[in-house]
Amino acid sequence: MRVYGWNAGTGGCGWYRVREPLRGMSLLNIDTAWGAALDEEIVSSYDTILVHILWQEAESEAWEILAREGAHKLVFDIDDDVWQYDSSTENAKHYTPERLARVERNIRISSLVTTPSETLAQRIYERGLHDKIWILPNYVPESVLSLPRQLPDSFTVGYQGAPQHKIDLELINEELYKFLVKSQDAKLRFYGPGEIKAPGWPTDRLEFFPWESDVMRYYSSLAMHVGIAPLTRIPFNDAKSAIRAVEYSALGIPAIYSNRDPYRSWVIDGVNGFIVPDDEPREWSRRLSRFYRMPGLVKKMSDKARDMAKEWTTEKNAGGFVRAYESV
Repeated sequence: MRVYGWNAGTGGCGWYRVREPLRGMSLLNIDTAWGAALDEEIVSSYDTILVHILWQEAESEAWEILAREGAHKLVFDIDDDVWQYDSSTENAKHYTPERLARVERNIRISSLVTTPSETLAQRIYERGLHDKIWILPNYVPESVLSLPRQLPDSFTVGYQGAPQHKIDLELINEELYKFLVKSQDAKLRFYGPGEIKAPGWPTDRLEFFPWESDVMRYYSSLAMHVGIAPLTRIPFNDAKSAIRAVEYSALGIPAIYSNRDPYRSWVIDGVNGFIVPDDEPREWSRRLSRFYRMPGLVKKMSDKARDMAKEWTTEKNAGGFVRAYESV
């Protein structure tokens, strides 16, 4: 089997769903490569082609040609519920009816669909788009486990996420403000979502960092004592993966999570982080205050989180991708 990842993405999606799985497969002696081009030489050199949420018109035409010729295994990977974006986000505007129709057509003619989310797999099946769907979680390189913990001088609560997840941060704005009022030297640090505007917040204790497209540099840049991972109860979030929890844990960052499917299977409440039910929003500020007052708890959970993340490395799980591709 020779696998080519046809994807130009350099950010998180391209990394977790194309480049990192292919790196893992190469460790098992599978010939892999990835890139933005798909030409005759590549088509003749690789028997399996992987794409990630293919929606572009010209590229979709090429995908249809490959499907008609029937000489390749075509693997369609998808990690976002593109049918359920919140209407206020840019992604919702991006996926026009025409583009969604192309996504659905490309899924139907593929040999295999892969996704990190059980919920998303079920939705694809229920839509009648495909019946060969493998759930392949996101994993981190083993080397991330040995990166040194980055701890700022002042107690820092961190958050990392794309701009479309600002709606999730709004869920706990009031509790974050309460925590800052109680903890006079604590800071909030945001990676990726852009500036957060909350009236009355002490702006001198808010720090913002742009999204880092290079994933290994991104791992090294995250500096915080504890993390937060709020998720609003909307259909789009139900199909999210647990990657934020995996990243936090691999870096030894204990965190507080919303009580959502992506996190319930990963977080053991009080062991490697805290889970906050929807009906107890005050627990966000209370748990943050507990971390703030108890540095020993931070250290204990940090060690446990990193230990659990050993099971979620690419090196340990690459065989799952090989088995999925060989199943068709």
